[in-house]
Amino acid sequence: MTSGFIQVAETAEFSQFATNIEQWPSSSRGELSAIVSALLTVPPNSEIIIQTDSKNTIDHFNKIEKTNFSLTPRQYFRQERNGIIWNILSEIIIKTI
Repeated sequence: MTSGFIQVAETAEFSQFATNIEQWPSSSRGELSAIVSALLTVPPNSEIIIQTDSKNTIDHFNKIEKTNFSLTPRQYFRQERNGIIWNILSEIIIKTI
């Protein structure tokens, strides 16, 4: 499974990234990995727009957004899939708010 992103804004330098995902690949893991990778590479205080058609990713994001991205250990371990990556995404968002 491969995930990646491309920066296409005219006001920023062109950049792209791709990686392979091994061990239990899934479309949700690919989408989520691309989002986390993009967020880790943008400069501080940047505005970013992420576009995805993954309903599962959007729905799960909305679910953890209701917790203000602050997952309790119980919530973390009760996630159906990709708990570690969702936790990484939550930590990135919390540290940039």
